[in-house]
Amino acid sequence: MNQPNSLRPMHLLTTTVFAFTAASFLVTACSSSTGNTGNGTPGAPADPQGSDGGSDSVGPGDGPGGTDGTQCTAALGPGFSAKPRAFSIPATRCQSPFNAPAGTGALGWSMLDLTSGEHPDLVVTHDACDADVGATRWDVYRWSVSGFPSSPVPFAIPASRCKQPFDAVAADRSSLRWATVDLTGDGNLDLVVTEDDCNADVGRKYWDVYPWSSAGFAMVPTQFEIPAGRCNTTFDAFVGTQSVRWATTDITGDRHPDLIVTQDSCDGDVGTSRWDVYAWTSAGFAKTPSTFTVPPPRCQKNFDALAGADPLRWVVQDLTGDGHADLVVTYDDCDKDVGTSRWDVHAWSASGFAVRPSTFSIPAPRCNKAFGAVAESAGSLSWTTMALTGKKQPDLVVTSDACDVTVGASRWDVYRWSSTGFAPTPSSFDIPAPRCNASFSKVASTSQSLAWSTLALVDTCKAALVVTKDTCDATVGTSRWDYYAQP
Repeated sequence: MNQPNSLRPMHLLTTTVFAFTAASFLVTACSSSTGNTGNGTPGAPADPQGSDGGSDSVGPGDGPGGTDGTQCTAALGPGFSAKPRAFSIPATRCQSPFNAPAGTGALGWSMLDLTSGEHPDLVVTHDACDADVGATRWDVYRWSVSGFPSSPVPFAIPASRCKQPFDAVAADRSSLRWATVDLTGDGNLDLVVTEDDCNADVGRKYWDVYPWSSAGFAMVPTQFEIPAGRCNTTFDAFVGTQSVRWATTDITGDRHPDLIVTQDSCDGDVGTSRWDVYAWTSAGFAKTPSTFTVPPPRCQKNFDALAGADPLRWVVQDLTGDGHADLVVTYDDCDKDVGTSRWDVHAWSASGFAVRPSTFSIPAPRCNKAFGAVAESAGSLSWTTMALTGKKQPDLVVTSDACDVTVGASRWDVYRWSSTGFAPTPSSFDIPAPRCNASFSKVASTSQSLAWSTLALVDTCKAALVVTKDTCDATVGTSRWDYYAQP
């Protein structure tokens, strides 16, 4: 089997995620690029080259509508409520409490919509105390406004193949690689096998897709064609990092994932002047790629990935507000204004990114730190780019500031998006008081005493702050979660 590709864990809240997780519901760093406020295709696998602390996935949501079709307002409210509301969760099973949006070990679970209800369900994919879970079925605790029910409904999964059971939403095992992504275009997640050591054609000629239904995934897969290998590399995963670098995400703007080659060791033009895009169709990716132009190299660095690190930092996300992903340079070691007073935006078009960037203003540095990335969570200043309300454009949200102790203790500072840049002066956004000796100084965190995420849990138009574990209150994470809603 080829060297494993990096399938990053839940958007849960460290960076961003894969479509198979709660990408549509969890709101974290650069969350506007994961479709968390619309009902479009969720973000695709992160490009492994992204390392600037921000998002490295693409796939903007189609907000400002909520995922349930509600028309949302883009107005920013005063903040999260001071007092939490209870959201019920199932009882502990197999000695494992549901004290996080996802878990591994004796019990494996994730949050994703498997019931086509436009809200996150709690899905158990593995249970060491019940051998049928992960072998013949997953257990789905269907979302309701008051919480998850005490009893799950079964969701059928295919039989094991190549001696591997489907006991996770995604995995890169020794003989089988799969993920949970909508490839059929119906808005529901399918089970997609991209490599099978027992069938050499999978990952070389096609992927196997087990389409979704309300009762479970199909027992027999359909073939989804993939392009022929190039530069001695086959497309046997959603992302690749060897002689050919690729990712699977929507770049054509049709809300379906395309296969995008951003670098090819056998073709020097790929990653220097163009990317190759194999467009999605219902039968598979196009056999022949179309050309998608990228800007010329700058600061001796090629745009050969969906995101890049020093000496040039960039990400692919929608900053122009047109629903298409742009190429955004957030720091340039050869131009000190980039990352200090502005970001450079190479706007999307159907043929590629603009050769010349437009200027997107950013706030002045604060606490001796410039905003030279879409997100950062270490040092004197922590911030992220995210949409706290049901709009598709991200704001710049400062969650802690060592020079202002009230930021992260009683409020976050939100620099609102506009078509020309983020506002120079922030708006105050209230956060709850610290609990169990931990302050809400990040959009998501897991500490010894407290775990929380920023999640569209109840209102699809507005993110809530959701506490899933509190060692000062044993009922949080065992019988309920606490969520602080926006008014």
